[in-house]
Amino acid sequence: MYEKVVQDLFYELTNDRFKIDYDDPIGEVDFGNGRGLLSSGYQAIIRILLELLYYQDMVIETNSLQYAWIVIDELDEYLSPKYSAKILSYLQHQFPELSFLVTTHSIDLVEASEDVNLIVLKDVNFKIYSSREMGTAILADDIFTNLCFENRKEHQSEDDEIDKRLRQLLNLRIAGVWDENAEDELRAISAKEILPHQKMICRQIKEW
Repeated sequence: MYEKVVQDLFYELTNDRFKIDYDDPIGEVDFGNGRGLLSSGYQAIIRILLELLYYQDMVIETNSLQYAWIVIDELDEYLSPKYSAKILSYLQHQFPELSFLVTTHSIDLVEASEDVNLIVLKDVNFKIYSSREMGTAILADDIFTNLCFENRKEHQSEDDEIDKRLRQLLNLRIAGVWDENAEDELRAISAKEILPHQKMICRQIKEW
């Protein structure tokens, strides 16, 4: 029942059309210049459009709602960077009566979004950027860079400490002054998710 409107919306976003062959045993569609399966990204776009149209008819229109919130987890999942950048603004334009709350890991989506508030989550902490602050791609790039840098810095610090302790444990083993405390510490380090070179040093200590 939504085939025509979905096709029109889909074409406006992708500049692509397809014809469904309901008798095709493997689900190929006709793109006009050839046949093939819909990509994961195209399937995701169609699914989002269908669900929004159905919700609009069955809930908003039926209950005469003036507005509604739509929550979409990982809006950009399966989408290429091109469509990740376009999808939120497109949905806001096509469904103006809906307010969207979406999650994403896509810098392309964040950079291209307008009239949004951004909530950055890290562990149990968060920071909110207003739509007025979300005016440039530089801000989005800074946010993602800082998040990645902080995570890398934390891991580097922990890895450096493990490297230091493993060198000390290896020296204790070579010097023949190994004791129960050293054994307990080696066991604790080995139980962690450590780097390959650290696993190799652990084996060397154990086999010395």
